[in-house]
Amino acid sequence: MKIEGRKSKRQLEYQDYVNATQQILDQSKLETVPYKIKVAGKEFIIYPNVFSPKYFHDTKIFAENLPVKEGEEMLEIGPATGVVSIMAAYRGARKVLAIDINPDAVKNTKANIELHQMKDKVEVRQGDLYSPLLPKEKFDTIFWNTPFGFVENKDIPDLEKAVFDPGYVSTEKFITEAKQHLKQDGRLLIGFSTTLGRYDLLQQFVEKAHLSLRSISKTVSEEIHPVTFEIFEAEKICVDKKLQCANKGLGTSTTKGTLHEKNPSPDLSHSLVLRQCECGRECLAVGGPQYELSK
Repeated sequence: MKIEGRKSKRQLEYQDYVNATQQILDQSKLETVPYKIKVAGKEFIIYPNVFSPKYFHDTKIFAENLPVKEGEEMLEIGPATGVVSIMAAYRGARKVLAIDINPDAVKNTKANIELHQMKDKVEVRQGDLYSPLLPKEKFDTIFWNTPFGFVENKDIPDLEKAVFDPGYVSTEKFITEAKQHLKQDGRLLIGFSTTLGRYDLLQQFVEKAHLSLRSISKTVSEEIHPVTFEIFEAEKICVDKKLQCANKGLGTSTTKGTLHEKNPSPDLSHSLVLRQCECGRECLAVGGPQYELSK
């Protein structure tokens, strides 16, 4: 990846962004006592050893741009300070459950839940991704401001896990296991940066999970280098959804049949209502691979 930076005439490599992220993270580690800042017009407590919106702009961006639906039940993975979860409750979510692997982040989120008197709407648990969930717990929306920095080193502390995901192992699990925890018409919202992250891998994971993916929010910011932050929505592919063709878009007619993937995996054979494509075939793409209708 090479992107022209504002502060340098040379082209920026992906490692430049990784290094810049680490630099900002190291600056945040100099904070040794709790402090307060305002995010999206509200005051929040920030603990040491927790991903801080004082240093990283994406918390504010996602807190302000996350499309919260009135009365929904939401799960946030990796809340850190709890800003996004609490703002979601302010903006109409009926219940929000937050899960973080970092025990300091769990304590921080609890402190902000108390500060904002949200105990009846927001709950936080400690654990890795979906592990603390009960079998019957399902949500209208699942969101994670994913740690989109791709690194190879697998041995990193909890704070680094807020910005780096070794091998994208956690990101893949987050996406591929999401359907088990979503309600029938639930949606998966992914906080991401195509500047800082590996969008090619994100697409692969969405394909693997047989989800559709679209960008619903984009904000240009700067953290040492220019950065773009996005919110992607991933939805289940199901009957009566308008399915997007990778070739030329949607037509008008519909037909029924059984969907088979080219070079199919054994578990994929769905009965769907498909749109007839302008390209002349009944097909769709989920981030890339094509599917064809067998009548």
